[in-house]
Amino acid sequence: MAQLTVNGTGQTDIGHPETVPKMVTVNELAKLVNVSSYAIRKLVKANKITYFKSGSKVLINFDRFIDFLNGEQ
Repeated sequence: MAQLTVNGTGQTDIGHPETVPKMVTVNELAKLVNVSSYAIRKLVKANKITYFKSGSKVLINFDRFIDFLNGEQ
Protein backbone atom coordinates (compact mmCIF):
# COMPACT_ATOMS: atom_id res chain seq x y z
CA MET A 1 0.00 0.00 0.00
CA ALA A 2 1.34 3.45 -0.90
CA GLN A 3 2.08 5.85 1.92
CA LEU A 4 1.47 9.56 1.65
CA THR A 5 4.26 11.62 3.20
CA VAL A 6 5.37 15.22 3.11
CA ASN A 7 9.01 15.74 2.34
CA GLY A 8 11.17 18.63 3.59
CA THR A 9 10.11 20.95 0.74
CA GLY A 10 6.43 20.84 1.67
CA GLN A 11 5.53 18.72 -1.36
CA THR A 12 3.69 15.46 -1.00
CA ASP A 13 5.30 12.17 -1.95
CA ILE A 14 2.81 9.44 -2.80
CA GLY A 15 5.40 6.68 -2.86
CA HIS A 16 4.54 4.16 -5.56
CA PRO A 17 2.22 5.94 -8.01
CA GLU A 18 1.36 2.65 -9.72
CA THR A 19 -0.59 1.63 -6.60
CA VAL A 20 -2.84 4.70 -6.62
CA PRO A 21 -6.30 3.49 -7.66
CA LYS A 22 -8.07 4.91 -10.69
CA MET A 23 -11.17 6.62 -9.33
CA VAL A 24 -13.93 7.59 -11.75
CA THR A 25 -17.30 9.28 -11.46
CA VAL A 26 -20.54 7.43 -12.11
CA ASN A 27 -20.91 9.02 -15.56
CA GLU A 28 -17.28 8.28 -16.53
CA LEU A 29 -17.68 4.67 -15.43
CA ALA A 30 -20.91 4.33 -17.39
CA LYS A 31 -19.13 5.43 -20.56
CA LEU A 32 -16.10 3.21 -19.93
CA VAL A 33 -18.03 -0.03 -19.40
CA ASN A 34 -21.11 0.76 -21.53
CA VAL A 35 -23.54 0.46 -18.62
CA SER A 36 -26.19 3.06 -17.80
CA SER A 37 -25.38 5.54 -15.07
CA TYR A 38 -28.79 4.69 -13.57
CA ALA A 39 -27.72 1.05 -13.12
CA ILE A 40 -24.45 2.11 -11.48
CA ARG A 41 -26.28 4.50 -9.13
CA LYS A 42 -28.60 1.64 -8.12
CA LEU A 43 -25.55 -0.49 -7.25
CA VAL A 44 -24.13 2.37 -5.19
CA LYS A 45 -27.41 2.94 -3.36
CA ALA A 46 -27.68 -0.78 -2.56
CA ASN A 47 -24.02 -0.84 -1.37
CA LYS A 48 -23.24 -3.58 -3.91
CA ILE A 49 -20.04 -1.85 -5.08
CA THR A 50 -17.30 -0.01 -3.24
CA TYR A 51 -17.45 3.75 -3.61
CA PHE A 52 -16.20 6.95 -2.01
CA LYS A 53 -18.36 10.02 -1.60
CA SER A 54 -16.80 13.47 -1.75
CA GLY A 55 -19.55 15.97 -1.07
CA SER A 56 -22.25 15.05 -3.56
CA LYS A 57 -19.81 13.40 -6.00
CA VAL A 58 -19.57 9.61 -5.99
CA LEU A 59 -16.18 8.13 -6.96
CA ILE A 60 -15.75 4.48 -7.81
CA ASN A 61 -12.55 2.46 -7.96
CA PHE A 62 -12.43 1.31 -11.58
CA ASP A 63 -10.42 -1.88 -10.93
CA ARG A 64 -12.72 -2.99 -8.10
CA PHE A 65 -15.76 -2.41 -10.30
CA ILE A 66 -14.26 -4.64 -12.99
CA ASP A 67 -13.64 -7.27 -10.29
CA PHE A 68 -17.31 -6.92 -9.29
CA LEU A 69 -18.42 -7.48 -12.89
CA ASN A 70 -16.23 -10.58 -13.02
CA GLY A 71 -17.85 -11.93 -9.84
CA GLU A 72 -14.72 -11.52 -7.74
CA GLN A 73 -16.21 -9.31 -5.04
